[in-house]
Amino acid sequence: MRGKGLDARTANCILGQCSFASSNAGHRSHSKANHGLVRFRGVFVNESERLGGKCTELSVLKGLIRFQRTTLLELQEEMIKLVRTTSQGYTADLKVYRETKKWRAQRLDDDLSEANRLAHARVTLLAVRVRDAKARALVNNLSSTASQLGTCQTYAESGDLLLRQLDDEVEANE
Repeated sequence: MRGKGLDARTANCILGQCSFASSNAGHRSHSKANHGLVRFRGVFVNESERLGGKCTELSVLKGLIRFQRTTLLELQEEMIKLVRTTSQGYTADLKVYRETKKWRAQRLDDDLSEANRLAHARVTLLAVRVRDAKARALVNNLSSTASQLGTCQTYAESGDLLLRQLDDEVEANE
């Protein structure tokens, strides 16, 4: 396969995108709409990248690189949102603590709580798409620290976790 292309029908069959008859005797016919995207070696390749009906390794590599770049950029944005919302929660708790001397004396604002939940979900979703295991581990450390910060029970513990979260973010972004 190196240096050579696969026709779209063969690529779809390798990827399980085509429908085999239950007897595996042959192919069912495909409509053009079914060929908008094909998954080839874990990468979606669109019609224009097939190079005249061919999926080449070069187009697959380009797709993989593009996918990883896009994923990493989205992940960085979501990590920033996660750190921001977690820090805003810490600041809200700190304000109440200074007035009442009780840590976590009141619930977070619903909008902030929802923004934090969504940031956690997006970071988790995007982290699993990253191919580099070390990068995934760094992102998971950041997410874990942010979760711990949201549930800590003392002012001192939360201050330590806030600093650790910031260190984790810097390390994950490098």
